[in-house]
Amino acid sequence: MNQTDELLTLLLALGDAVHVGLRANDWRDHANVGRRVALRDFGTVGTQVPNAGGPAASVARQRLLPVLQQRGLLRVHRRQGAKEPYARLTADGDAHARQICALPGLAASHAWLVELCDLSARAVKTMACDGLDFKGAVDERNFLPSGEAPTGRALATIEEFALPALVRGWAECNSDLTGLVAYWPTAAGREVAAGPAPPDEDGAEAPGCRALYEGTFARRRASLATTDPNERREIGPLPLAAGGTTFRDSLGKPTTAVRGDQR
Repeated sequence: MNQTDELLTLLLALGDAVHVGLRANDWRDHANVGRRVALRDFGTVGTQVPNAGGPAASVARQRLLPVLQQRGLLRVHRRQGAKEPYARLTADGDAHARQICALPGLAASHAWLVELCDLSARAVKTMACDGLDFKGAVDERNFLPSGEAPTGRALATIEEFALPALVRGWAECNSDLTGLVAYWPTAAGREVAAGPAPPDEDGAEAPGCRALYEGTFARRRASLATTDPNERREIGPLPLAAGGTTFRDSLGKPTTAVRGDQR
């Protein structure tokens, strides 16, 4: 793994970790506050460039940032009062990072988004929050193959397919207190889903990148429970109501069966 692949992998994992829905233990730790703050930052400046690995590694990353920005792989941002710079991957940087980490790319996520829009259009009752109904929200179990149990690994795979769409703002997600995640397309996502599918990406996995991604992802998720003192008054988003999604079946009648059971 070279320095470029390492930095792109770190930035990808740090950004992805704040876009996936919270699980039950995250709600108990009040990670919803940290997630909202992190998502707000991601939308404006990206994620803070990590300084792990000691001073030499930090200096090497600082020197690499303008090089990668010139190559169109990321954009660098400086925040007043922040010692470390922030960066956000471009579309090209995101695509390259997912390739070297052996993660689903934009073409696979587009197919997932098309499926989400189809399911969303047939949803008649979804998981509500604070009296508001997220119209067209689809709980994650509906993306599982028929008969497959909603194991942690299976649900993590759904997240991997959803993430390219989530980080681009084509879809959003939230969860209930049990950790059941629901997804819904944004207006921009519906437009993208109605358009042509992007071409399949060509690329090879780089040794060590997937392990680095998974470790960084897990540590960033755990850190969401630590709230910045300046954000003490932020309560974060409320959880969705339990109950999953009700769809119209082939006869137009409501059914509570998850999509996999309707096939």
